[in-house]
Amino acid sequence: MRAVRRVRLIVVTGVTVLLAALSIGGSGQLAPAYANGLPVASADVSPAAASTTTVESVIADDGRVVLLLGEAPSSMTSAMGFPMYQYATSGDDGATWSAWQQTSRLPRPATRDPQGGMHGAVAIDGLANGTPYQVMVRWGEYVLGEMVLRGEPTAPFSVTPVAREGSVFVPLATPLRAVDTRVGGGKIASGAAAARVVDLSATQVGATPILPAGAVAAAYNLTAVTPAQPGHFRIMPDDVASVESSSLNFAAGQSIANAAVVKVAPNRKVRIDNRAAAPVDAVLDVVGYFMPVSKATVAQKSAGLFSGLAKPARVYDSGNPGIKAGGEVTFSVRDELNGALGIVPPGATGVAYNATIAAPLGGGNLSIAPAGQPTSSSALNWSVPGDKIANASFVAVSADGRITVRNNSGGTVRIIIDVTGYFSGTGQSFYPLSPTRLFDTRTFCDGAARPSSGPASAGVEPQGGECDGTIRAGTSDQPSRVRKWMRDDLYFTPPTATAAMVNLTATRVTGAGHLRMFPFGQQVPASSILNWTSAGQTRANGTVATVGTYSVPGFGSTPGLVEFAHYSSFYAPMDLVADTYGYFN
Repeated sequence: MRAVRRVRLIVVTGVTVLLAALSIGGSGQLAPAYANGLPVASADVSPAAASTTTVESVIADDGRVVLLLGEAPSSMTSAMGFPMYQYATSGDDGATWSAWQQTSRLPRPATRDPQGGMHGAVAIDGLANGTPYQVMVRWGEYVLGEMVLRGEPTAPFSVTPVAREGSVFVPLATPLRAVDTRVGGGKIASGAAAARVVDLSATQVGATPILPAGAVAAAYNLTAVTPAQPGHFRIMPDDVASVESSSLNFAAGQSIANAAVVKVAPNRKVRIDNRAAAPVDAVLDVVGYFMPVSKATVAQKSAGLFSGLAKPARVYDSGNPGIKAGGEVTFSVRDELNGALGIVPPGATGVAYNATIAAPLGGGNLSIAPAGQPTSSSALNWSVPGDKIANASFVAVSADGRITVRNNSGGTVRIIIDVTGYFSGTGQSFYPLSPTRLFDTRTFCDGAARPSSGPASAGVEPQGGECDGTIRAGTSDQPSRVRKWMRDDLYFTPPTATAAMVNLTATRVTGAGHLRMFPFGQQVPASSILNWTSAGQTRANGTVATVGTYSVPGFGSTPGLVEFAHYSSFYAPMDLVADTYGYFN
């Protein structure tokens, strides 16, 4: 029988701890085994116990184990710090342990959420892929120069790192409906315990398969239908704990959609977690999937690699008053409206796009499909007259590079389509990740007050920075600009990654405005990625963020940087949250 290696960890905040070597006796009892990404069971860790360490999610891949910790025990006193860990290994099932070893790398800082709770994360490097390890973790901190352990450690649990593999995109000719709670299953109740499990191996009616065996991620469009209370959905693989990353935000009575990519469990299932105070109807449509390179067909590998554009290319603008009710338009995505030709090459099988509507006369939705293909699925939803809203997604294109957009509302609406990248036989493959937060400008590490207005900010945040601060006010003529890293050190998004799959959420906006995103080093584009029309709105958009490189003469270059330009009509600051679901490399 193969021996299971054990790893015991202590998480501390503040400065490095050096412990003397010691021998720890073991019981020889095997710890519970968890698959890659599976959460620690509540039987092992009690989330309600303030003195107990909790682990919200475990990711084990590519020679590392990443632990995302739940809220720290209430006995913690440090306002901020860098989580560290020490560990001892055992090759004989805990009968003997090695000396404690100190990590040589510090992952992201410990942070406080908007409610004041402290959270942290640790990463164990240098592990062997395919080898089972046992892990135990505990909070600690320095008080008056001495390390003080806080709370009880988790029970040991087993994880096995696995090597990452790239995947290729396979677009569906028409979107397939995975679930519509209005048709079956009923509304999704509130809270993680009531999350709805959705099987993506078949449509809701059990006919056409959606994701074939082996698929690792799904490109989807998720719609909240007339919720009674404001809130948000979280979508995640079925084999991870409920994550903090939001996927779709909605207001009471607002039917709204957001598209992105989600990693799926090996059984091809995902979960939808409703974080509103009341049950909500949801519709989930799948527009394509990602297949590992080793399992993809020759045809799939020759058509499913991604190439991001240096800046969004506007390929269609209906102008005002726009497309009439029930009307549709078919156009080519290969050429930009400004005259630039060949932005999407012949042979491309699909595109990444951002669709924006403006000045609708009433509520409605858009359908977007390859030219010549019918579809009943919505790609962008809105609820009120005069709104301006965007949604990004992927869509297959016809053999001659065209798509069809249909206005399914009762009135005229202006429609704008920007292309951000395309899929073909050359480019980068996709590496899906369990959802994780890249940054949240609502939080400072020390909880200090943040600037909400004033001169434009162009400071570079620390890599993976969660210690940010509100994005300052801009104007319609002079935007504020801020740079953000689309790399999370916990996940080791490689320096060679060219783009990240992210969900961006604008929140706590104080007036009408919009946000533009572009690779660092490029000019500000004319295209927006997030739009809002009044104070108090929260808007999300899942999109591909093509990154640039930050260089300092004499100090080298660091890739993975994007820039945001915040335009506002009333000197109105806003906050921005970014969650990542994977990267292209």
